[in-house]
Amino acid sequence: METLLQRIRRLSGDEYSQVRKAVVAYSGGVDSTATALLLGELGIEVITVSLDLGQGISQAKRNAPLVSKKNFFFDAKEQLLEYAKKAVWANSMFKGHPNGEGLSRPLIALYLVQAAEKEGAQAVVHGSSGVGNDQFRMDNAIRVLAPQLHIIAPVRDWNLSREDSVSYLQKRKVKIKIEGKKPFSVDENFWCRTIRYGALSEDDFGVPQEAYAWT
Repeated sequence: METLLQRIRRLSGDEYSQVRKAVVAYSGGVDSTATALLLGELGIEVITVSLDLGQGISQAKRNAPLVSKKNFFFDAKEQLLEYAKKAVWANSMFKGHPNGEGLSRPLIALYLVQAAEKEGAQAVVHGSSGVGNDQFRMDNAIRVLAPQLHIIAPVRDWNLSREDSVSYLQKRKVKIKIEGKKPFSVDENFWCRTIRYGALSEDDFGVPQEAYAWT
């Protein structure tokens, strides 16, 4: 049976072979920790970038040393506030709700690109999957800012599931908190909190109370 690392080596094409150093958008959670470590196993030097957009970055600060020797942490709340002001003035909505998650992506891309250019990295790595618009927000923002950089999205490129990430981290004895009876992810800033992934894709799965933090 093909191992996870064997599958990843098979699916990592030319985009990966040209990269010696990469800047990774890092939250400190399951997916970003697993992908950063897996990139290291491919021989890529990893540098992490974590932004505080109101969600706090204590988890990122705690876990970043597990995946990289060089880690950057930025407070970007004031910049996101300026983005949010413009969104309010424009009555920016997406499918009936404030577009909070998408609003942060150009700002995250900006910090990733700046770090990549400063550190001489060949690639920027984000954690978007192959589902939904988030991947395009990140790809396009990075491409506009730095068309010379490679854009790598391991979750999408490797078809990496939540279960893959959890299993890999457990085998490496990396302790990461997994919320609820079934795994799910949270994307949070001071403007919004989005719950996604895992069990939430099942039609008969009700969102557990512990997934809610603001209400």
